[in-house]
Amino acid sequence: MPSGQRSRPLAQAALLIVVCAGAFAFVWPVAGSPFWTTGALPRSLPLWLAGLALHVLVHEAAHAGTCKHFGRRVDRAGIGWYFFAPVAFVDTSDIWAAGKLPRIMVSAAGPYSNLILSGVAALAALLLAPGDQRDVLWSFSLTGYVLALVNMNPLLELDGYYMVMDLLEIPNLRARALAYLGSVLRGHAEEEPRLGLIFLVFGAASLAYGIAVGIGILWAYRSYIDDVAGAYMPQQYAQAIGWVLAGTMSLVILHRLFDGLRPSHGR
Repeated sequence: MPSGQRSRPLAQAALLIVVCAGAFAFVWPVAGSPFWTTGALPRSLPLWLAGLALHVLVHEAAHAGTCKHFGRRVDRAGIGWYFFAPVAFVDTSDIWAAGKLPRIMVSAAGPYSNLILSGVAALAALLLAPGDQRDVLWSFSLTGYVLALVNMNPLLELDGYYMVMDLLEIPNLRARALAYLGSVLRGHAEEEPRLGLIFLVFGAASLAYGIAVGIGILWAYRSYIDDVAGAYMPQQYAQAIGWVLAGTMSLVILHRLFDGLRPSHGR
């Protein structure tokens, strides 16, 4: 076996150790750990944005690199918009023609890269004395863990969702599950028992999560917009603008969600 092929399992094992040890350091009750102090909260918006940008860049590069590893093309990259937040992406659709495992590995590569970066930062923070540099590392680590958790959420159409979809080998899972749930609620479901149970569970979870997100955005965004607008206009106008804008965003999310419950020929 060539030395390069022999070194790959060792490298992956080392990275896995970093991920596990870093996560342990992140939650271990020591002075300066983000779980036990507010010191990890970003004190400088530019520093936090720079850390987030690095995490996103490495995340997308991991998707692209893993896709190329399996001999597939990556034709483009860009920035999009999802749930009223900017997102970056690389086009790895060429991997869809590959087998189940390569597809899952391409999806998992992004969050895994964030766990690696966060693990390295958490371990490095343990070596530093309390201070700004240590807080920056904790903040960078926290950003990566949050980003990984969000991307692994199977109820958002991000990496975790595509991993579940490939694992079950059910294309267009979310849309089909919501449509099936809608047909159950109307009293005429027509799916085989196995798929019917999967669609029912996933559809119900997606519906409940979507409603929770819509309500959360209504309250969180309303408060945020209210605070921002309140600095430039009377409070009653700021509150009105906060309710209108946050309500509009929530209605867009909920409309898309409930529209998914309609029959496919009606969408």
